[in-house]
This record gives sequence, structure tokens and C-alpha cells, in this order.
Amino acid sequence: MGSQSPCCYSDAISSGPLLQRIADIYLGDKLTPVEASPASTAVPKAVSVPPAQLQKEVGWYADASRGLLRVTANAGKLTVSDVEGDDIPFEMTPAGEHQFFVILGGVPMTRLEFIETEGGAHKEMRVSPAAGGTPQVFQKLNTKSLTQVELQPFTGKFRSDELDSVYLVEEREGRLVLISYGRPEIVLEATGPDAFSGSIAGGVRFSRDGRGAIEGFTLNRTAARGVKFQRIH
Repeated sequence: MGSQSPCCYSDAISSGPLLQRIADIYLGDKLTPVEASPASTAVPKAVSVPPAQLQKEVGWYADASRGLLRVTANAGKLTVSDVEGDDIPFEMTPAGEHQFFVILGGVPMTRLEFIETEGGAHKEMRVSPAAGGTPQVFQKLNTKSLTQVELQPFTGKFRSDELDSVYLVEEREGRLVLISYGRPEIVLEATGPDAFSGSIAGGVRFSRDGRGAIEGFTLNRTAARGVKFQRIH
């Protein structure tokens, strides 16, 4: 597991509960609860996967409830993070060309397997506790780069009465940026029609009025699900 992982948990919690903790906590609420095996799973032997193959797995993945996980590649390694939570990247150790494990404190915690379906037209990521259990299926989203002209309608100033806060949405060099005063700016990536995703922000879905103009958006993350923002400028 990477250096950012709180490996000290392995000293205080037996491997059974810890297997469930990685599913329930470190990947947020994305996994369907299953009963973890009390037996420790053997640490898989890491194999070498070509960078080109790793790059194919990179992207955004959503489950049936639109819960989001993001897979990124850096320095020849894949990481997975829950962008609706703390967005902490967890290194994925390859045990095969399409199979990876998240290892915490020397204990395999989570199995992630990439599967191509319908003749390669679609890709899904199946996530389950390393010790076994029914996998949660995440479909890879077809991201699309939008032009500056296409992004412009989403820009403006938006307010949430629930959070008593104002967000700015700006277009910068072909990217949409979410800005909240006093907080780091968040770059949003298009992940569907009127839908974007970004670190910490999670899913951002814009809504339109009867004329087709953007009137607001809904923010979906673990700590703020379904929070509505209305355009004020």
C-alpha cells in the first residue's frame, strides 16, 4: 500500500474487520456490504503490466447508483480513489494484466478486476473484498473533451441555500473549474450529458430550464449528496 495509507490500523484490527474497513471506509459507500472472511488472504505476487495496458484502465467508473471511483496512472502505477469522499489515492498492485489488489499494511484488502464486455465496446471494474464476496460493478464512463464554446453555457455564479455558500464555475483553457472562496479550485471533467466529475466534488450534474438554458447544478459527494445550487448570475 502507498505511503499515504494509514497502515497502523493493521496493528490494532484483525484482518477480517480490516478487509471490510477498506470496503466501507476507504472506498466510501461504494461497495455493497458483505461478510468478510476471518482468514487472511495471501499477498499476491506483483507482476509487470505494460504502461500502455495500464493507461487503458484509467478513467471514471460509476455504479448503478452513480457512485464514482476514479482510476489514475502515474509513474507506471495505477491508483484508485473515491472522489466523493477524501479522494485519497490507493495504489493498485497488479496480480495479472487485468487484476489488481489494494494492499494495506501488508494485507490484501480489495480486489479490482477490469472486464471488457460486448466485444470490447464497454469496460467495467468489479470491486470486491480480497477474501471473496459478490463484486460491486462499476461501468467505465465515456468521457468527452468539450470545446470552449460548449463549456461556456455552464459558467456562472451559483448559490446553495442549504450550504449558505456561493460557487463560481469558470471556463479556463478548455476546462471547467469549480471555485469556492477559501478552498482549492476543482477541475471538472465531462462524464456525460450535462454531467461532470472532479476531485472532492464528486459528481456535478447541471439542470436546464424550459428553454434549455443552464439554471443550476446538483452536487453529489459523500458529505453533501443531492445539494442543489441555483444560478444567481
